Amino acid sequence: MSHGKRRMRTDAVKQSMVLSPGLANYDELVAGFKWDIPERFNLATEICDRHAIANPDAVAVIEDRGSNPNAVGPDSAITTFAELRVLSARIAGAFVSLGLAAGDRVAVVLPQSAQALAIHLACFRLGLILVPVASVFPAAALGYRLIDSGARIVVADSLTMAKINEIPFSRGKPVTVAIQPCTDADHALADLLDSSVPVYDAMLLDAAAPAIMFYTSGTTGEAKGAVLANRFLFAHCPGFQTVFDLAPRSDDLFWTPSDWAWLGALEVVYPALYFGRPVVASAARFNLESAYRILSQYRITCAFLAPTVLRRMRSTPPSDTLTFSLRVISTGGEALANEVQEWILQRFGASLNDNFGLTEANHLAQGCSRLFRTPQGAIGLPVVGRDVAFVDADGNRLAARQIGEMVLDAGDPVVMLGYWNKPEKTGEKLRKGWFWTGDLGYQDENGFIYFLSRSDDVFKISGMQVAAEEVEKALLSHDSVEEVGICPVHDEQGMPSVAAFVKLRHGIDGSPSLSEQYRQLVRQRVAAHACPRHVFYVQRFPMTSTGKIQRKELTRIYSEHRLAELD
Repeated sequence: MSHGKRRMRTDAVKQSMVLSPGLANYDELVAGFKWDIPERFNLATEICDRHAIANPDAVAVIEDRGSNPNAVGPDSAITTFAELRVLSARIAGAFVSLGLAAGDRVAVVLPQSAQALAIHLACFRLGLILVPVASVFPAAALGYRLIDSGARIVVADSLTMAKINEIPFSRGKPVTVAIQPCTDADHALADLLDSSVPVYDAMLLDAAAPAIMFYTSGTTGEAKGAVLANRFLFAHCPGFQTVFDLAPRSDDLFWTPSDWAWLGALEVVYPALYFGRPVVASAARFNLESAYRILSQYRITCAFLAPTVLRRMRSTPPSDTLTFSLRVISTGGEALANEVQEWILQRFGASLNDNFGLTEANHLAQGCSRLFRTPQGAIGLPVVGRDVAFVDADGNRLAARQIGEMVLDAGDPVVMLGYWNKPEKTGEKLRKGWFWTGDLGYQDENGFIYFLSRSDDVFKISGMQVAAEEVEKALLSHDSVEEVGICPVHDEQGMPSVAAFVKLRHGIDGSPSLSEQYRQLVRQRVAAHACPRHVFYVQRFPMTSTGKIQRKELTRIYSEHRLAELD
């Protein structure tokens, strides 16, 4: 198909699905919105190639190297859309030389960089299924994802290659490609690029073709590979615009420190590039000093910062000498105390919008300060284009303020195709015409959504339900608390109670009197039966790759503590 015809198809998508900044009313946006996703297209074309042809010198990626001790050259490097297209075409040629064909899985275990993004685009260009995997995983967790996905190729750095060699593959070890010369890898990417023919023609694929597989964080059981369709880019555009207060603006620059193996990060990166706006890539391990420097130095206007990052910022504020250009921060993934929200707004002068969703179906509800004020305790309104509801066990819609499970119309383009090789698990999520989130909450009379807890994070104490998220949010409102996780525990007689694990802000020490303050706080804000009988002060938490506390691990830690007391 000619380039002109491709541009016409893309323009049609823009007219029907991109929200107009001129409409400053949420109801108008909802009423005028419709999905009109092309039947066939290629993500590499939409994210990169069309910009590379129309405006080749436009900046796509700014790589920050200021805090990366392994980097050479200047503190930052710029990659244009044209350069990104050339690199992705060369990598696609390398993949073809290795015998890859549409539908094959390619695992990518790399930090943020223009090269990593080009590898993603190369996969999309050829119709391969991209499997982003976080580099923080130990060999066992990495091996599970490589084996479960059936990845034919793994592209990674030398540190990950050493982990791969520890994995006991029972069947066919994937071909390993290192981004630098490495004796542990089958190939060096540079050698493959030198000997292969670039592939510039992007394969046209059905909107429903599998494109990318994200593994769930594993907070509630074994990680599962959620396969998202080719259409997922367009499905995320309305939510991207609203959560960033009707982005993009002509001067917007986007950044997130979150790993690009996580949908929460790529749902910022891909749409920003789709709209022709640049992103900053930062490969070094996260630390607050670097985060403040990046936000200030590059004049970031739109950032996605996880709640754990925001809490650390409040605990250790930036220097008064730094200036910032932030106009909006998006966050999401867990409870954020109102006190933290207020501090962020005062310090940066930016909007702070919550973003609620799952790996399997993201962008369900959001705040958008440009359009409406979210009531205290709510997470926002349904994203434009989404039919979000709360239902009973039979899938019947509930009235306002009736607590039920949050569901989404199963036909929404943001919903996953299913879990990789797990049809029974897929069937649990997709039934009765709904995608079942497993999240409990309700909507008020104005449509605002209130999240209470994961359905599997609700447990009973003295015959009454306790929502872990609700208790954690109450404890996070205390000035001394930087991070907290709770879980149900049982004593030697089998009696259930609540245990709280608390990480204190710098310079504060735990004490019995402080623990009692926490109990009083929960009694006042939640209920007496939800009050934590046990309070443990910790320095760190068992976390998932997406920065969420693993509550099941907290239960194990409590059990080990009890056994030590009995010895």
